Amino acid sequence: MRSSERLQRLMVLLLSVLLKAGSRSVTQQDVDLQLQLLEDSYRQEIDKLRAASGSAEFRNILGPDLDNPFDLDGELDDADPEVSPGLFEGDIAYIPNEIAQFRVALNTDIFPTRKWDTNVVPYIISPKYEMKQRMFIEDALDILNFMTCIKFVPWDGKVKDYLVIWPVKKPAGCWSFIGKLGGAQIVSLQPPDSKSKRCFISIGKPIHEIIHALGFFHEQSRFDRDQHVFVIKKHVIPRFLNNFAKHAAENTTIGYTYDFTSVMHYGTHFFSIDRKVPTMVPRVNNTVIGQRNGMSVKDCLKVNSYYGCMDASAYDRMKYSSICRLMGIRNDDTTFNSL
Repeated sequence: MRSSERLQRLMVLLLSVLLKAGSRSVTQQDVDLQLQLLEDSYRQEIDKLRAASGSAEFRNILGPDLDNPFDLDGELDDADPEVSPGLFEGDIAYIPNEIAQFRVALNTDIFPTRKWDTNVVPYIISPKYEMKQRMFIEDALDILNFMTCIKFVPWDGKVKDYLVIWPVKKPAGCWSFIGKLGGAQIVSLQPPDSKSKRCFISIGKPIHEIIHALGFFHEQSRFDRDQHVFVIKKHVIPRFLNNFAKHAAENTTIGYTYDFTSVMHYGTHFFSIDRKVPTMVPRVNNTVIGQRNGMSVKDCLKVNSYYGCMDASAYDRMKYSSICRLMGIRNDDTTFNSL
């Protein structure tokens, strides 16, 4: 982007802030309240699991360290920022009991309110971000706006349901809820620090978390995963083995084949006991998994399909199909493998 274009965007952002000065703004207190509700939901889930502690499936996550679900004693500090929050599958903040009802995306027959109706997603970006980081987030939203019929619009201070993109300090990292919760909803993007660029290493990081907020889950958790990749369990930190569980076949909601190139796929070293050894490798040689350059062709098609973007007319089907195939990442295009 040319400097003149960036200056123009900066002026638009500043004008937007001024125009909204009279509207209610999101505060750190609002964010802290949602984080407390999230922590409480995790504690309730842990209590249920302890009550059923005879189940070997949950044995590795019932340790006393989970009395505080966000206190990981620095165990994942140097991990990928999608891993370091220590949430479900690393970066998914979830409501207990919903997990059994999904595969590619939340089943709208069971959770009809969790889809963003009218395909409009209001958002607010925390003032804690530097302008360069704010523009990076805006770029991710612009990509989604262009490649899908979903429209991300600045929150007007009045609409009830909206995303709050915020640099949460605990749990730090890149994480999101799945689908629309109702009310203010956090998408956490950890800003760069002295160790790494964190959630700003590539445009695919914020896109990944925002697609979670649209209702989508990780690609490698689908039921047919083992036909396409090997999970090397001995390389996985034991108490995070549950993050590699597969979802039930009957919960498949979108009929697309497995996508190695998906921006929603784990990287090769997620939750590894040693950064030198992989936890997941593709069965097909010279195949990249875990790219974070942007939406793949199938990611784009899935989102457009889920939100009905191609249903209105033959023109819309041709338009969004063409955009996905022209702009979506293909496996031979990927050069960045998220670790």
